[in-house]
Amino acid sequence: MISPEMILRHAKSVTNLTSEQLREAAAVKDQIEALEAKLAGLLSGSGESSAPAAPVPGKRRGRKPGSKNKPKASAESAASESAAPTAKKKAKRQMSPEGRARIIAAQKARWAKIKKGK
Repeated sequence: MISPEMILRHAKSVTNLTSEQLREAAAVKDQIEALEAKLAGLLSGSGESSAPAAPVPGKRRGRKPGSKNKPKASAESAASESAAPTAKKKAKRQMSPEGRARIIAAQKARWAKIKKGK
């Protein structure tokens, strides 16, 4: 809020302003009042804001830097890549039946332990 002392301090400088500067100052003051009302609404919990909530600090959206997961190539880059020699793709890894059986046995043991505790 604007204190009476601030008004008195700035009263002398207001007389030296042009009409356009006064209109701009009035518009800024209106924006400040609207933002203060919005802030008061947010702090009171009424949630009257139309803006989305601020992101949680420390959390980023999207891919992590250095991710191997690349976005799909656009038409321009696809055309340039078609001229380049294609690299061999790695074969998809498959689990052996023995490895799968070990995982199943371990999970069944976990379930049995949980059921025994109830």
